[in-house]
Amino acid sequence: MGLLLADQGLADGDRVNLHFALGKALDDLAEYEQAMRHFDEANRIEAQLQKLAGRTSNRGEFAAEVGTIIGTYVPEFFARHKPFGSTSELPILIVGMPRSGTTLVEQILSSHTKMDAGGELTFWSERFPGLAEFAPIELVPAPTRNLATDYFAVLRGISPAAERVTDKTPGNFQVLGPIHLIFPQARIIHCR
Repeated sequence: MGLLLADQGLADGDRVNLHFALGKALDDLAEYEQAMRHFDEANRIEAQLQKLAGRTSNRGEFAAEVGTIIGTYVPEFFARHKPFGSTSELPILIVGMPRSGTTLVEQILSSHTKMDAGGELTFWSERFPGLAEFAPIELVPAPTRNLATDYFAVLRGISPAAERVTDKTPGNFQVLGPIHLIFPQARIIHCR
């Protein structure tokens, strides 16, 4: 991996992946200082790539947006919108940060005979393209029922007979408010 990193013609995206892989390998070997240098370099290059693509982040704004989400989706909100929800218990959403164990949890759950693994589904990010802005999502009854029906169809397409189907997309934590509104009986597992 070190020799590959020395290649001047290596694309930046590949360089990022190599630095992360080398950092992981060195971390496994308990060479923590060298591992961190590679992790830091991968993050530095990735930040440059994001900036060039016009995507920047601001921790203060991000914290304020998350605060808005937390303030919006409170028990009173769900009590006011109770008629929106589907009674289905089919979905199990597994969320958390990348590398937090979502895959392992899904593998364990899907080993049960009444469950099936859906993997990382793109349903919610496709339906809520503004996901990255963390804007509270306003839903109305008819389209909300359509979302429930469409998601149910996706899960049934994965497993027509399972009692539960997992969706282990870590980033779904951003829209757990609307998901819980639509599927109040869904199980949500937060890996930390």
